[in-house]
Amino acid sequence: MPIFKRSVAVLGATAAAVIGFSSNASAADNPWFKFTGIKDNWHCSDTVKQDRVYVQQCVIINGRAFQGATIVKVNAPADLSAQASVVEDRYQRGFQACYDGIQENTTVLCLSKTEQANPGAYVQGVGSVHTSGVGSKVHFSPTKRIS
Repeated sequence: MPIFKRSVAVLGATAAAVIGFSSNASAADNPWFKFTGIKDNWHCSDTVKQDRVYVQQCVIINGRAFQGATIVKVNAPADLSAQASVVEDRYQRGFQACYDGIQENTTVLCLSKTEQANPGAYVQGVGSVHTSGVGSKVHFSPTKRIS
């Protein structure tokens, strides 16, 4: 029995040391709550984790005017850039390069140029975020119809 007790004690001490010295989860794993917009005219996608950042894409509609909004939350050092644009009936326009080299522990909002659409047109916000870990990824807001 004494050998068993010593083995359990050594095993317990080893497990405690491994847990104590193991690295914490990446800073980008900190939770980020979905941005729902300022008013009900913001239509946003779910939040997506991309490398060390969180990204959410929105389209903002005000009458016939609409604009894309790319929201990027940076929790850990990341070499990245962000752009925003909009799509109307499959045609992309309003491109705006907003940020290059976004700093750690910041949230940025990248807005496309404001565009006009005819009633009945379908519009969508489109954002491109480039991180050094995964390269460029394109994010889309929900598609909405202009009234």
